[in-house]
Amino acid sequence: KKIVMGNREELAWLAGFFDGEGCFFAQKMSGKYYVRAVIGQSGSSELLNRCQKITGLGYVGGPYQPKYPHGCKPSFRWQLCGFEKTQALVAMLWEWLGSVKREQAQRVLLLHKKFICVENVP
Repeated sequence: KKIVMGNREELAWLAGFFDGEGCFFAQKMSGKYYVRAVIGQSGSSELLNRCQKITGLGYVGGPYQPKYPHGCKPSFRWQLCGFEKTQALVAMLWEWLGSVKREQAQRVLLLHKKFICVENVP
């Protein structure tokens, strides 16, 4: 899949959105680490679809029904799986990311070098 570089304004918007709502992490499953970037939202996938369109990366999943549905809306996730895609997103957003997300991204990407990581979740 081709990576699309959005314009500077779109990337700056996405960096701010990711700073507030997103997360870089590595998840250990069956002894292997899976590097990911995720933003979750409830009620609508509109902003998540915009994230995917700006970058050309990842996918929007959902709607996921809440565990305790009383008064809760379904949720959606924009998710990237794998080192290369996560690294590409970090590179696109780096200029506008805050210090907390920069540190989070660095830690996750360094895990890839330290441990055996895989590119995609099965």
